[in-house]
Amino acid sequence: MELRTGIDRPRFRRQRVWAAWSRNWFTRGVSTLAGMTGVAVGPAWGADAAPPAASPIVITATRTPQSLADIPQAVSLVGGEQIAHEQARTPNLMLAEVPGVWSSYNNVQGSPIIRGQIGNRVVYLWDGIRINNGAEFSGPNGFFNQFPIASVARIEVLRGPGAVQFGSDAIGGVVNVIGKQSNPFSARQGLSGDAGARLASVDGETTGWTDLTLTGDTAAGTFGLSGQHLGKYHAPGVGTIANAGFDNLGGHAGAAWHIDPRQTLSASLVADSRTDVQTYSQSKLNPSGVPRIFGPYERRWIAKLGYERSDLGRYSEHLQSYVYAQQYDASRLTTNEAATSVSVTTALTSQHIAGLGLQNTARLGAALLTLGADARFENLASSKLLATTNKATGAVVTVTPNGQVPDGTYDVLDAFALAQWALTRDLSLDAGARFEQVTLNSHPVAVDALAPFTVADLRLNRSWHAPTYSLGLLYRITPAWSLAGNVASGFRAPTYSDMLSTSVPVFATGIASVPSPGLGPEHSLSYEVSARWSAPAGWASATLYRMNLKDLITSVAQGTIDIPGVGVVTAQRGVNSGRGEVDGAELDAGVMLGAGLRAFASATYTHGVDQAAHVPLRFMPPFNGRVGLRAQGAGASWWAEAALRWAERLRHHAPQDQADVGFATDPARGSPNATTNPPYRAGYQIPGFAVLNLRGGLRLHAGSTPVDLSLALNNVLDVRYREAYAQQQLLAPGFGAVLSATLGF
Repeated sequence: MELRTGIDRPRFRRQRVWAAWSRNWFTRGVSTLAGMTGVAVGPAWGADAAPPAASPIVITATRTPQSLADIPQAVSLVGGEQIAHEQARTPNLMLAEVPGVWSSYNNVQGSPIIRGQIGNRVVYLWDGIRINNGAEFSGPNGFFNQFPIASVARIEVLRGPGAVQFGSDAIGGVVNVIGKQSNPFSARQGLSGDAGARLASVDGETTGWTDLTLTGDTAAGTFGLSGQHLGKYHAPGVGTIANAGFDNLGGHAGAAWHIDPRQTLSASLVADSRTDVQTYSQSKLNPSGVPRIFGPYERRWIAKLGYERSDLGRYSEHLQSYVYAQQYDASRLTTNEAATSVSVTTALTSQHIAGLGLQNTARLGAALLTLGADARFENLASSKLLATTNKATGAVVTVTPNGQVPDGTYDVLDAFALAQWALTRDLSLDAGARFEQVTLNSHPVAVDALAPFTVADLRLNRSWHAPTYSLGLLYRITPAWSLAGNVASGFRAPTYSDMLSTSVPVFATGIASVPSPGLGPEHSLSYEVSARWSAPAGWASATLYRMNLKDLITSVAQGTIDIPGVGVVTAQRGVNSGRGEVDGAELDAGVMLGAGLRAFASATYTHGVDQAAHVPLRFMPPFNGRVGLRAQGAGASWWAEAALRWAERLRHHAPQDQADVGFATDPARGSPNATTNPPYRAGYQIPGFAVLNLRGGLRLHAGSTPVDLSLALNNVLDVRYREAYAQQQLLAPGFGAVLSATLGF
């Protein structure tokens, strides 16, 4: 009997996956994925590609190149073809039609909900580099949308815990954005690229980009730039909705060198700058109409240097190491207007992060073992300036207000082990463990303390140790059918925002978080089982899961607090008193109806209960899914698709949601209240909806130069609806056309 690992061992040797991937750390999987783009769930293919002869190679679930069909956890792949066809304006919207993910329309904040978890309970990566850091706050945040849109090649989504692979925060899932990278090395030198533009009617979007790629036998490189403008958008029955856009300039660059056939050195850079960031939420709270919140700029760059070597010997089939640096700077203006004065608080954020890692993979008999270690060092700083203008005299008084988050460091050290065993020809086992240490060290000064808190309350030197584990089984019943099961633990270490912030949440008014220096980590334990089928005639995947949560950070009343520039609001501190359970089902299926014609459907059900308070958990999306039909011409010369996205009524909500602006009649006026801004619907419900989108495209040729044209008609029936947990919208956009053209060379 021939043994094989989770990565099919004979196929692994024939294709020499490691040898191909060792050529460029930043070009992993490009050649394998060529022509295989689309959405994949488990081993099955989604609506944007026919089931291939072999599953694509992904890296997020195991940190090594592995066939999607051999992974016991639920993984979705959003490929370049789907990104091009759906014409999403932000990375967040690229996940809007992925089974198991709730990602609503929101230009500013990018907060996909995976298995009922949002914000800092989901890890965001750019080419494996963490975006999550020690400053991240709970609830909806905009970190996931802070990527240059035209630099995204594909997105891998791990649904369920990824703590063994990526550490703290990966309770609900992991979203790994893979950037556009240089092609594999070629025996002949060549220069290729493309340039494109996109226009959208519903929000006045204008986007342009260009990419260049250089290939050779010893060196390869890539370079790209993109610019984007998003303005006002239109909603049926309401008209134009302002304060909902931004301007964006970003780009990427990368290079790789063959030191010799077994060694590769690579470097990459991605940078993004958003300016004039406007949020619809709270835009009418001030009598003069000046938005409560405005972002002059948000800037991020990530630089990475990698080294890889293959075939070092018996105990090292593949060795890779990397170092990286990341910087994030942002400014936010918060304007509070009173009868006699206007207060403007300017908040500046600066985050400097450096990291390094080492990972070695070796084959030991029937097992593939990966051992590694990572380290991350964060320097976090923030400051505020309060300017108060007297309306009668015009006099301006500028002060540094009390209640700032102290500067400090947030350091992480960890070691991990991942293994895949072939127990029999048809049964494989995946196991992993990680030990992580997180250290928070704050350096408060007098101005950071706001009564009744003192500098001593804010001076912390705390460390947390968190072991996590995972165990998965995959049984291949037939070449088409398989069963998978997985159990995994997760955790989330407290951040500066959790422990030391004094602030009013963007998504609520009238309340404020206050320092909670006694917090500890949150923990989870998840179980999932899935049945999968993939064949030339179609595909199907059904996953059931249960997630147990404990030590959740919940908010309890702490009286009131007077925040400079805001006024007296309800104070809430955090405590580790929450316990919860989330159950869910994720379904995806399709059938080939004929040559180039296929039907598809998916559905996601999520149910969460706060077991301590016996009420629903926060951020549980409604029952939702999509159904559609897709046709494609011979040689991919044309394609057309009709997709219906639907969601059931959001009937149950957590009591804390009643302060969420997304549940108010007009989110721009703040949290719901009984007089001026009642709940959107009785009982704080959000009605269901069904939205039809039509898309199509052509590939033309001007000589040897391909020209791709695509047209998307979104919300064709101009349906009036609101999406649950979309804090930045009054209503979702109405009918709109998106036209895109790409010229290859």
